[in-house]
Amino acid sequence: MTGFKAMFRALWRPKFHDMNAILGLYLLVMVISLVLQGFHDGLNGMSLANAAVGSGSGFGLLVFVWLAWQMEKDHTSATYRQMPATNTSFYLAELAATTIGALYFLVVRSAIMLVSYLGFHGGNVHQLLAELFRGAHSDYSPLQLGGIATYIVVLFFLVGVLAWMLISTIHFVVTTISAFLPNVAQWLIKLVLAILLIVLIIRVMVWLFELQHTLFNGLTEQLVPIMAYSFVAVVLAAIVLGTLNVYLLKHWVEAKY
Repeated sequence: MTGFKAMFRALWRPKFHDMNAILGLYLLVMVISLVLQGFHDGLNGMSLANAAVGSGSGFGLLVFVWLAWQMEKDHTSATYRQMPATNTSFYLAELAATTIGALYFLVVRSAIMLVSYLGFHGGNVHQLLAELFRGAHSDYSPLQLGGIATYIVVLFFLVGVLAWMLISTIHFVVTTISAFLPNVAQWLIKLVLAILLIVLIIRVMVWLFELQHTLFNGLTEQLVPIMAYSFVAVVLAAIVLGTLNVYLLKHWVEAKY
């Protein structure tokens, strides 16, 4: 029986190569952006920080979409589905490989942005922190600001993982009902589910930005409960979707040959 670690290694390797390829593309776009700045504004107008941040803004979305597509492709891959592993181990290994792939990309991209910014501003960490927390309530201590910022980053990342799980749920549900409906009805249901998914993602993003605004703009006695309830809600939703996905994967989703 193939264990979780073996499944994870098998699923992680192609994602690692994909993330390195996307990072290479990011660096190429950054260099091109820097060259275009030089042609437009001259050597004195070239900003490595602007090139790094501006070039990297769209790559996060690219990674999210690419990993979502790769995850659903793996769920129906005969290569992986024929490995002697339980559906739970396979699903969790796939989710872990996807999550760590995204985390790897985000850490490397953030490091590139940080080095570029500090290099452009002469290593002025205080200026960087001032810009990051601009508009935050003045009563917050640096420790409180750091804690809230870490919480928001973790929550955003967890919501991203939850979005991948929801995409898998929709994929599995569509696969399940496809066995009972004609092609026209299948197309209509896919369209409705796609619209609902887009609306839900927009609503969640609005909620996250409102939560971020609430946390950063004033001390409140409800600060800790708000943070706790939000975190617990996301974790519980992930547990429910994960359990449902494993069930659908086991009983309804077959490999494509």
